[in-house]
Amino acid sequence: MRIGLVGCVKSKATPARAEDLYTSPLFRGARRSVELGPDLSEHVFELHAGSAYLDHGLAEGIERRGGRVERPLDGLSQGRRLAFYKERGCL
Repeated sequence: MRIGLVGCVKSKATPARAEDLYTSPLFRGARRSVELGPDLSEHVFELHAGSAYLDHGLAEGIERRGGRVERPLDGLSQGRRLAFYKERGCL
């Protein structure tokens, strides 16, 4: 199974792990409901988000549970990211 995760684009005032940045009861409940340590070894996660997300626990958490992480936008400028999507017919 291929699973895609998309991060938001609004900047945050302070870089922090999502678990520390978002503190609402709704987020805490959702987070705890998925932290049951599922085996992700059958899954590929194609991550389309900036390093602010990927380098602060997201990719690491997936890999720790056996999932494979692909980061097709790594190192690309915003212009190259847009070209990436345009070349694939997404824009």
